[in-house]
Amino acid sequence: MEEEIVFRLKEGVTLTEEAEGTLLVDSETEQTAVLNLVGSVLLKICDGELKREKMVEVLREKYPEK
Repeated sequence: MEEEIVFRLKEGVTLTEEAEGTLLVDSETEQTAVLNLVGSVLLKICDGELKREKMVEVLREKYPEK
């Protein structure tokens, strides 16, 4: 049986809304990244219980096919 993958932010990682986008900061390594809109949407819902199917559902709702 295949292990189910769940998504969550690593402890010590924070998301901050900035004018340029969402800033991702790892307090342990001091690494930073600015996320695009899709990355921001996904990481905001990573709660340790988020499964791949739910991630796809959220993206389909937010960005329906045209």
